Amino acid sequence: MMQATVRKALRRLEPLPLFSARPQCTFSYDGRDVEWERCVYNAAALRLDGMVYVLYRSLGEDGVSRLGLWWSEDGVTQAGRLDFPVFGPEVGYEMPPAPEARRAEQIREHGMVREVGGTEDPRLIPVGDQLYMFYTAYGDIGRLTVARIPIREFLRGVRECRSYEDWQPLWERMGMVYESEMDKDGYLLPVQVRGKWILFHRFHPDIQVVELDELRFPIQDPGKILLGPRPGMWDEEKIGGGAPPMRTELGWVHIYHGVGSRNGRRTYVLGSFVTPLDDPFRVIRRSTLPIMVPEEKCELEGWVPDVVFTCGVVPVGKDSRELLSAEDDILVYYGGADEVMCVAIGKVGEIAGI
Repeated sequence: MMQATVRKALRRLEPLPLFSARPQCTFSYDGRDVEWERCVYNAAALRLDGMVYVLYRSLGEDGVSRLGLWWSEDGVTQAGRLDFPVFGPEVGYEMPPAPEARRAEQIREHGMVREVGGTEDPRLIPVGDQLYMFYTAYGDIGRLTVARIPIREFLRGVRECRSYEDWQPLWERMGMVYESEMDKDGYLLPVQVRGKWILFHRFHPDIQVVELDELRFPIQDPGKILLGPRPGMWDEEKIGGGAPPMRTELGWVHIYHGVGSRNGRRTYVLGSFVTPLDDPFRVIRRSTLPIMVPEEKCELEGWVPDVVFTCGVVPVGKDSRELLSAEDDILVYYGGADEVMCVAIGKVGEIAGI
């Protein structure tokens, strides 16, 4: 049974939600107009050159997930939002072999099309002059997958690209992280540690961490279990990585999600853990209590009720690549009930549990 107490390290910001789906928003794809925003949630976030970019998952009326783009100077007030996705399923592993059969099955089971396939839950990591995007490709099963885009091309795309088709040549797909396993919730440290790249990912129900000599995929080594669920606690069923960690004076500060029972309902909540900057295989602090639980209507009611889920954070007033102190504020972008985008603010030290 999940503990009822919450360590309130995050404060929700208005408006709540931050933004919602635009049901009549369409883009042209494969000769037809697609209503690509039924729900918007689970967004990557990055601050570059003073602008916050939020790359959000959008579930369309066709049951396909694609990625849309929203941006803001202060992280809350919208400065721009594209009317078309910037990334979507284009290769075999990003859609099921028989999407119509999956749609028909969902109509039989649920009376409606729910989630058929596509590109889900992105995390963005700046590495040198590249942005690496780890995302779930939902084909026959969900698999952790990687694409990248030069930072200069990403910024140029925001300025100049006028369609989904304009964006596609800018992305380089690097393939699945593990070809034969169901894997999700992956991200990379933005710098090497002792000459190795460090990848965090989730084989159900645990979080694993693995060293890589180079950023080439697929890989075979699953790494070691870093964290697992805790019986009788708020993360007793399963856990998974959330936003890529913040590089701080306290260490790498990670926000993760845990699933357990709260008030008799299956619930996704947020917690945190900390690993040393020079030893990401060692956890030096982990939340005893969750730092955020579903409380607001838009978190308790929606496409999937009782969910708060993050894939992206940005510092306030600093670039995402800068070292943060315990007193720095960060913005945490999270999906409410798998239907709307929301944002909360908190201090690094309070999130870490200092």
